Amino acid sequence: MENNKTKKEYKIKTIADIIALVTEENSARFLTDFAKWLAFMVAMKESVSMVAAIQGVPIEEMLKEFERDEMVWIDDGKESMEIIIKTE
Repeated sequence: MENNKTKKEYKIKTIADIIALVTEENSARFLTDFAKWLAFMVAMKESVSMVAAIQGVPIEEMLKEFERDEMVWIDDGKESMEIIIKTE
């Protein structure tokens, strides 16, 4: 069972946000999680691009569903990640 007291949630919109939250203690976890998140988002973009081409839909139209202006990082003390994409 995870201890929720050790989890810290950070909303990241800018490089300044990253600099403010990253410490010597959590930098490796952040970089690992961020690299995985970024790889997932790039793969998602490529998949959407293929679907758009097959359906003959402009890719920009389909990518709007995945646009985000922030990333939420939950520092749970582990180098692991879970991706949740929410629509409003």
